[in-house]
Amino acid sequence: MRKYINNNWYFNDTFEKNMLSNDYEYEKNEEVRIPHTVKETPLHYFDEHEYQKEAAYFKDIFIPEEWMGKDIYLTFEGVLHSCTVYVNGNAVTVNQIAYTLAREATFENRLLCLGLISNHFDLKWYTYEESQVIGKINKVPPVDYYTEMPTVFYSSKINLHIGLYSIPYGISQRQLDIMSCGGFLLSSYQPELFDYFIPGEDFDYFTCAEDALDKCRFYIKNEEIRRKIAVSGRIKTNEMFDYEKRVKELMSISFGEYLY
Repeated sequence: MRKYINNNWYFNDTFEKNMLSNDYEYEKNEEVRIPHTVKETPLHYFDEHEYQKEAAYFKDIFIPEEWMGKDIYLTFEGVLHSCTVYVNGNAVTVNQIAYTLAREATFENRLLCLGLISNHFDLKWYTYEESQVIGKINKVPPVDYYTEMPTVFYSSKINLHIGLYSIPYGISQRQLDIMSCGGFLLSSYQPELFDYFIPGEDFDYFTCAEDALDKCRFYIKNEEIRRKIAVSGRIKTNEMFDYEKRVKELMSISFGEYLY
């Protein structure tokens, strides 16, 4: 038997040891429903460190007498990074999930890919990361999303997008940002892109660092093809991913005939 306990949790965006005390009045915190986010972020660019922090969730769980002597499994399906579960103030388990490894693997892959390409072309990496770089990468701080980023996307000959290993599906906001500004998108493989766009016509993709370098060589040499693809990607993105259209589609999926 599965029992869902998503409702009536209490949330605090910090964690302190005194919260484990039986005297702690957790009901004074914000009441939320799980899954929940520790930080609401804008649709546009933001510092990912804003939501990478410790937070606390509380809930009273009463075990009925008929469950005594049975195996009970408490499953958290939406933990982003890691969690420590406390029962009556005592830590019973610490869970480090695959996201951590995926993030580190993605970072190493990005360094490898960017380092390889930077040895052949002028490459700028807009990032908050403070780690060392390899190759001839020119690391620069992020720019303003509204006033500067569109110009960066449009004026760059090639905009590289290297997706997270932990998010193998879907189209990211960044990919749409690039194309909607008229920038040429060269992306790591994301299957959902093929549902809306045609590679070699609206964007292009790569399968490994060496493939990315080969594609960069080709498109740097063939400016007319590159510009034609960027224009086509911009037109399709702005036609299909208009906010009004997407919201209507989401509402239609959610409510169907009851929408109108």
